[in-house]
Amino acid sequence: MIDRYLREETPKHRSSASEILRLKAFKRDEGKLCARGMATLKTEDFEGFRDRRLQNVKSATVTRDLDLLHCVVEYSRRRINLAENPINDVRRPKVQNERDIRFQGDEEARLMAALDDCRNKWVKPVVIFAIETAMRRAKF
Repeated sequence: MIDRYLREETPKHRSSASEILRLKAFKRDEGKLCARGMATLKTEDFEGFRDRRLQNVKSATVTRDLDLLHCVVEYSRRRINLAENPINDVRRPKVQNERDIRFQGDEEARLMAALDDCRNKWVKPVVIFAIETAMRRAKF
């Protein structure tokens, strides 16, 4: 099911590199779960995965993993006519990834001074824009 999703669906997604890494890690770490037939998978199986995963990573990562697995199961479920997706009823952990990062002391002045030496004249205005709008990293 995962291999088929990786082969047929993942290449269509903008986040394909991230999906490939997540799904390969799932296959590696959850071999027993991956070896089972889709019809035998239960909500409790994915709740166990959630609980094991929460011991190593933050809740936002677990939520992303569960959402991706939901898509994988849903993609396959429609092709083999399973009645329901067992991940539908898995409670997602509460995500609290609020950030409050500020420049300390003279960090902003030192950054601006370093940007004055940059060969590309557009780097400094872009950095200023990013700071002023609290821009976050994204992949397009």
